[in-house]
Amino acid sequence: MERLKSLLNKDSQTSSKPPSSDLIRRSQKKPSKESDSEKRKPGGQPGHKGKTRKGFGRVDRYVVVEPQRSPNCQGNHWESRDCSTRSYVVAQLVEHPIEIVEYQHQATDM
Repeated sequence: MERLKSLLNKDSQTSSKPPSSDLIRRSQKKPSKESDSEKRKPGGQPGHKGKTRKGFGRVDRYVVVEPQRSPNCQGNHWESRDCSTRSYVVAQLVEHPIEIVEYQHQATDM
């Protein structure tokens, strides 16, 4: 019985058997060298210079989009609040060159 147990405990790491003869076992996790507090956090890392798009460089036309009614309650409560302006630039294909249009609209934080 002892001999059978010793045969079961032998694998490629504890004997001269090749790794292909090992039974399929779950791989053991190697202990990490870093503690949890030293691991990198997700997102931008300290000291790394980020990259952003340069944009188009010029805007041919500006369009200010004013809201008519609130999509939630159909009211006009944004008129009494301080609203920030969000803008986005769109490159549109027209007949000859590309026209760059910047749309600006009011945005409330709800």
